[in-house]
Amino acid sequence: MSKTATQEKSSSEGDVSYKVSAGDSLWKIANRFGTTVNKIQLANGMNGTSLYVGQLLVIPGKNENVRLRQDTTSLEHTVASGESPYSIALKYGMDISELLSLNNLNPRSTIYPGQVLKVKSRKSD
Repeated sequence: MSKTATQEKSSSEGDVSYKVSAGDSLWKIANRFGTTVNKIQLANGMNGTSLYVGQLLVIPGKNENVRLRQDTTSLEHTVASGESPYSIALKYGMDISELLSLNNLNPRSTIYPGQVLKVKSRKSD
């Protein structure tokens, strides 16, 4: 069973079209593409988690992980699989203690893929 992902011409840069194969689940697909089940559901207008073989799904691009909040100048970051508070703090040029404090976390807190964290400013590349 081959798993295929092809670039889709879409208005959202980085979006991918994915054809569902036998044994796939939204969770497996989300992990494979570094996104969340919720984002896939939103991108495809889905209310549940049911899939069928051959179904085409839009997988939101990774640029969806960061969005500017409308009510403030702070940013929100959606945690991706494999990320840690330390790696997120580095990504935004923040001190780890600042990230933890901003999100009411402590050094022993666990973060989860799909969790939204507040961040201050993006590190210039």
